[in-house]
Amino acid sequence: MAGRDTKPARSRAAKIDKDRPGEGRGTSIKSRQRAVEFKLEETSLWIDANVRLIKSSKGLGWTNLFAALTSESPHEALHGAVPAVWLAMTVTPTDVKRTGKAGKQEAVLPENRTSILASGEAVQDEIRSSLEAMHVYLKQDVVDEVSEELYPDRRSRRRVVSVFGSDDPTLRLFMTAIGASLDRPPQGNALKVEYLSYALAAHLLRNHSTLAAGTSLPRPAETLNSRQLAAIGEYVDSSLSRNVTVSELAAIVGLARSQFLRRFKASTSVSPYQYVMLRRIKKAKQYLADPKLDVLSIAMLCGFSNRAHFASTFRRALGVTPGEYRLAIR
Repeated sequence: MAGRDTKPARSRAAKIDKDRPGEGRGTSIKSRQRAVEFKLEETSLWIDANVRLIKSSKGLGWTNLFAALTSESPHEALHGAVPAVWLAMTVTPTDVKRTGKAGKQEAVLPENRTSILASGEAVQDEIRSSLEAMHVYLKQDVVDEVSEELYPDRRSRRRVVSVFGSDDPTLRLFMTAIGASLDRPPQGNALKVEYLSYALAAHLLRNHSTLAAGTSLPRPAETLNSRQLAAIGEYVDSSLSRNVTVSELAAIVGLARSQFLRRFKASTSVSPYQYVMLRRIKKAKQYLADPKLDVLSIAMLCGFSNRAHFASTFRRALGVTPGEYRLAIR
């Protein structure tokens, strides 16, 4: 749920080293404990004015997963693809819309519902009401290791799939146990969390998975890195009053047009056109808070051809007209 507001720097497809010594099959847990801590920067979670960090696993020495409890206000977020399974559980109810590989999904989720995003997938979330959420990022390396143990025959190997708002009581217990571990001292607790990470991977593979394609787990699609997405965001924000072409955006990151389109879609789960429109709507919302600006001026500043175009696009995105939105925020 929480995530990176529509500032595109929010996609962090940070590489997780898969060749650390002592991480192979059959090595002891003690040797695996020497691995580097799984950090916030390796996830798609972004902490900003809309997403406040209450507590996290930073500094606890957890190597297989990263966990965080957040307090969030309404926002839109683009979650880039990362090599980890992302689980987000509602601690309090919320109204959310998710757009990703499975299309558009929206619901008012009660507390203790968990959404799963498969490794290598990107989504766009619109959080429509304030909430607290528990986030867990489980390294794909851990899932792969457990899959090999559970399904030695590569033909029966499984992969975790994305799920929206699951009411899985066992998954809820895992998320609660990991959350409780955030308050415990690191000594001895890191070992417990490591065992939990393998048990969590086994549960996901047995209950939220499908047969892997071919004889190996699929490789995530190539994505844009956080620096490239930041450059695109800055360029779009500075050019909202005019049309921005795909060729311009591709040139910024030094890619051919077709290659850029594939990577952009994999990174943001929306097309460049949809992305620009989202940025225009976001800027328009900011302008509408200023009573000195009339609606027509805001439409022109945000790159809409006329007032009617602005009103129809705004209503399609948010369900209200610019005028209705302005009245609601007074």
